[in-house]
Amino acid sequence: MTTLTLHPEQPFSLDNTLGCGQVFRWNRAEDGWWYGVVGERVIKCRQDGDVLTFEGAAAPFVRHYFALDLDLEEILAAIDRDPFIHAAISRCRGLRLVRQPTWECLCSYICATNSNIPMIRRRIATIAQQFGREIQFEEITYYTFPEPSMISCKGESQCLSDCKLGYRTPYVFDTACAITNINQW
Repeated sequence: MTTLTLHPEQPFSLDNTLGCGQVFRWNRAEDGWWYGVVGERVIKCRQDGDVLTFEGAAAPFVRHYFALDLDLEEILAAIDRDPFIHAAISRCRGLRLVRQPTWECLCSYICATNSNIPMIRRRIATIAQQFGREIQFEEITYYTFPEPSMISCKGESQCLSDCKLGYRTPYVFDTACAITNINQW
């Protein structure tokens, strides 16, 4: 296990960051450990006060992913301009925007339209299971999030309809195809 000491002048809350609905492939176990797939790796992490303990990734990766390299106090000072924002900042102390892989973030938010967090989580998990690669971690099977080409090359009717995306299916498929075509240039 690796640890990072968090600095009080740069607040961080793992629970607020991963539990706020900005990412959908992290799960919190009853013992306080969070498990998530980021890119090709499964990361296990936990925060105890000012110590972040983790495995599955190197410290620079974790620091970058959780935006611990950004001056959160400076960012918050720049936006703390009215009572509503001030209340949100106070209530969500230490929440940071993660640097989620771009394609997974885009696909997640296409799947988020007119939905709720449990449904989004199920849709994203199903896409990963249908098209991603298996990763074993602590005797549990996780799945990477597939590259756009894995979805576009299989064809919409091949498996994407099995993901139960409803009217979102052609949007996910067309976006995967567009990104795949751009990447082939």
